[in-house]
Amino acid sequence: MKQILFIILIFGGCKGSNVEPSPPTDNERFYCEIDGERYRPNSNGDIFNEVLIADWYKLKGTFTVSAYNSKTYKDVLFFINLKGQKLEVKKHYIDSLYAKASYSGGYIKVNGNSIREDYSSIKGIGFIEITKVDTLTKKVSGKFEFDAKSEIDKTKIAKIRNGQFNNLTY
Repeated sequence: MKQILFIILIFGGCKGSNVEPSPPTDNERFYCEIDGERYRPNSNGDIFNEVLIADWYKLKGTFTVSAYNSKTYKDVLFFINLKGQKLEVKKHYIDSLYAKASYSGGYIKVNGNSIREDYSSIKGIGFIEITKVDTLTKKVSGKFEFDAKSEIDKTKIAKIRNGQFNNLTY
């Protein structure tokens, strides 16, 4: 009888995997959800691969953030052309000229070949918001979200939501 009860407790306690994406922590440097699944950069032990990069090219007036997960081969990248302005707290809406974003969904098989499935941001859907800039420590924080269309299958749309980057050195 004890064995049956034990088996019922073990198997009865297991439920389906309807786990919500774990929210970002306060000290997390980069986080977003891609189609409802959490995404975080990950080096997978590769010490030679930078998985999270923020760059401010003052002379060109461009700001970029790139986050790569070497375990899944997925990455999120966004770019703001500040048109000669300084890097400051401001919301930039996705367009095709001054604020762009992209997502790589990793590798897929097409006609027996592995190719990278890249997505480009859809003009007018999404934003990149700089929420904090510290020019003394060269740290920047912000939020972002956007929709991106597959370059291979134009009917596939990836929804990047709840994105944030915190205290990235630029």
